[in-house]
Amino acid sequence: MHPFELLADLSDLDSLQPFAALQRVWLATYKGSRVAVKLACGPGWVPGGAAAAAIAAASRVRHPHILSVYDIRAAALNEQAEALLVPFPVTRPRWKANPAAPTPLHRLMDSPWGPQPVRAGEPAGTGLPSTATALQPGLRPDQQSLAVQALPLPPRPNGPASRALAALRLGSAGGVGAVVMEYCEMGDLHTLATAPASPFRANRSWPLRVAQRALLRTARELAGALLALHSAGISHGALKPSNVLLARSGVNKRGWEVRLADAGCSDTLSAAAPSGPAPPSPAMLLVAPEVLMAGGDSGGASAAADVFSFGIVLYVAAAGEMPYRKHHLVEALLAVACGDAHPEWPEDHQHPHLGPLFRRCVAHRPGDRPHMQQVATELEAMEAALKAAKAARR
Repeated sequence: MHPFELLADLSDLDSLQPFAALQRVWLATYKGSRVAVKLACGPGWVPGGAAAAAIAAASRVRHPHILSVYDIRAAALNEQAEALLVPFPVTRPRWKANPAAPTPLHRLMDSPWGPQPVRAGEPAGTGLPSTATALQPGLRPDQQSLAVQALPLPPRPNGPASRALAALRLGSAGGVGAVVMEYCEMGDLHTLATAPASPFRANRSWPLRVAQRALLRTARELAGALLALHSAGISHGALKPSNVLLARSGVNKRGWEVRLADAGCSDTLSAAAPSGPAPPSPAMLLVAPEVLMAGGDSGGASAAADVFSFGIVLYVAAAGEMPYRKHHLVEALLAVACGDAHPEWPEDHQHPHLGPLFRRCVAHRPGDRPHMQQVATELEAMEAALKAAKAARR
């Protein structure tokens, strides 16, 4: 499949997640229905690559609280596609090559990302559109006037699909993929839990019992989705509040049901580009200590690591914020990885009954954490106890 064919049967593209470097989520119409489309790039997104295979394996696990995936597509990036989607910088005839005080743009042009000099008469070498300069004999590079080799570009597609692909930082990514999946119009757990009017915190119009029930049911649904993955031998590998999506539902007072997204995407610690790792981000606080310290291609993803991440998701939902907010991020990560720091459940919060389960989920040693079956069973028992207490007050 050619990269420009990835989105050929999708229409009405509209960005839902515009800020990610190597992946973006778009809203689109597919076979008459509104869907979400995740575009991603990297070496694992060539046809038959590891990224597409992992998502395909996870998508075969059927559970009411796992997001439905309708199609998975992958394409290799050849030189022509890269030239069309990642145009080279182009200088103009009136460009002043050597000003007395170089501007930021001049420094950029002199950097590795700017045009690369070649000897006059030599071919550009790659066959790609080039802005390489021709050096005149007998003069130093700083004495040369800039002469641009005008190699024509093929016609560039200008539709929404090509603009969506061009929004990724493709470079020499190797491949690009598209995952067509269920669209959840209610947003995600991170946005909901950190909002001032979170349904997991009581207020004048939202009783404490209802807030506790909302969190317990949300946690139980998420635990059930993770248990289904683990029972199939698959770890999620990238669990965080932002990929716990919310689908509209009228079966309870919350108005939504959980849909676990990105199953099989162990991308929390993946490279942000083929050339280097991602900078630290608060999402790394959801990563288990053994994953932070892991090496090799597996990245340390496991069912036990998912349980740790589940515990931190539970914390965010109850507290409305990430742990360690008053600490420097890198210092907190180092302390967590070495076992010198443990997130503390806020005892003065509205969900003290979840504290013991949380502490076991975020234990430093993987063997000290409960299995997801135990987590799901305990959450069901807590919810049943809450129902029984309500019935007893009637």
